[in-house]
Amino acid sequence: MVIKKHKCKGEILSPLHIGTGKEITPLDYFIKDNRLIVYNFQKLLRENTDFAENFLDRAEKQNPRLLFLNKDILSGEQKNDKSYYLYTEEIPKYLKGNLETEMNKGNKANIWEFIKDSKYKSYIPGSSIKGAIRTAIAYYIFKNDEDLKTKLTKRLWNEPTNIINALIFQPKNLDAKEDILRVLSVSDANMNEDNVLSIECAKRLSSKRILGFPNYYECVKPRSIFSFSLSFFYELIKTKPEWQKILMKYKIDEQSIIKYCRKFSKDFIDQEITYFERHIERRFVPKVKTFYQNLKKEPLNADECLVRVGQGGGFYAKTLAMLLENTEEFRYREFIEKFGRKIRGKVTQGRELKKTSRTILSSNWNYPVLGWVKIKVEESNG
Repeated sequence: MVIKKHKCKGEILSPLHIGTGKEITPLDYFIKDNRLIVYNFQKLLRENTDFAENFLDRAEKQNPRLLFLNKDILSGEQKNDKSYYLYTEEIPKYLKGNLETEMNKGNKANIWEFIKDSKYKSYIPGSSIKGAIRTAIAYYIFKNDEDLKTKLTKRLWNEPTNIINALIFQPKNLDAKEDILRVLSVSDANMNEDNVLSIECAKRLSSKRILGFPNYYECVKPRSIFSFSLSFFYELIKTKPEWQKILMKYKIDEQSIIKYCRKFSKDFIDQEITYFERHIERRFVPKVKTFYQNLKKEPLNADECLVRVGQGGGFYAKTLAMLLENTEEFRYREFIEKFGRKIRGKVTQGRELKKTSRTILSSNWNYPVLGWVKIKVEESNG
C-alpha cells in the first residue's frame, strides 16, 4: 500500500495535561529541593523492613486519613536512596508552598497523573492529536457546506449520537472499520527532551464563581518540543467509493489539515475571548484575554497550525457547539434542554450552555489556560 508519511514537530504553547484518570497521592511522592520525587512505595514497603514496620505501626495507631500527609514516613536516608525513585519533576516556586500547605493541613494534595510509557517517559498519544484534527475537519466541512449543515441540523434531533459520523466519517453503515479517517494515521508523539513535566494548579470556573477545590496536574511545560508523524494511506480511497463524494470536495492531506485546524482554532480563540469579556469573575479576564490575544498573533508558517489538546478545552473544544449555537434555525437552546446531560432528571448543561465552566491555571498567569500546541508538518517521504 502506498503511504505518504510526514515528519512533524510540535511546540507546547501552554501547559499540557493528558491524563490517565489516576491520581498520585502524598503516599507516592515527597518534595525535595523544589522538585517532586515520585517513588516506588510498594517496592519500598517490600524491601525495606524499617520502612514497612514504621508504616504499619502508624497505620494501626493513626486515623488512616493522616497517613496521606506523608509526614516523616520516609527517613532522610530513604529519601536520598534513588533506587526507589520512579521519576522527578519540577515544582514551580509559586506552587511549592501551596502544595506543602495542603499536605500539612490534611487537605487533598493529590496530583492528576500525566500519561507515560513503561519507563515513565511522558508522551502525547496520537489519538489525542487525531481527535483534535477530527473535530477541526468536521467543523470546517459543516461550516462551509450548507447542504450538509442543513442535514445535520434537521437530523440531529432524531440522531444526536451518530449523525456526524453518518454524514461525514462513516457514511457506510456507521461502521468504525469504514471510517474515512482510516486514511490518516497519527503516531504517538515523543518528547525531544527529558524532564519536561511540572506541577500546575488549576481551578474550575463557572460563569459566576470558582467551583470546588484546586486541582493539581502534571503538565508538560511550555516551549517543550515533541516529534511525531502523519501518515496518509491514499490507496484506501480507491477501494471505498462511498468516501469519494466527501473526499473529492474536502481533501484529507497535510495542507488541508493545516487549513482546517487553523479555522477551528481561530474561531475557538475568538469564542473564548468573548466568554471572558462577559465573565462575572472579572479578576480572571485581563490575563486570560491577553494570553488569547497573543496566541492569535503567534507566528505561523505555511506548514504550521494551532491545535487544542488534552485537559481543559471544555465543551467547545471537542464538539460543534460553536457552529450550532450560531445557526439560528437550529434552536440550539431547545436542543440542549432536551438532550443536555441530566443529573437526577434535571439538565445540568441547559439554558446557558455557552457559559459552561472553564479550567483556569490560577497559579500561572503567564499561561492561564491548558493545552495549546503549535504543529509543524515537515518533509514527506513520497
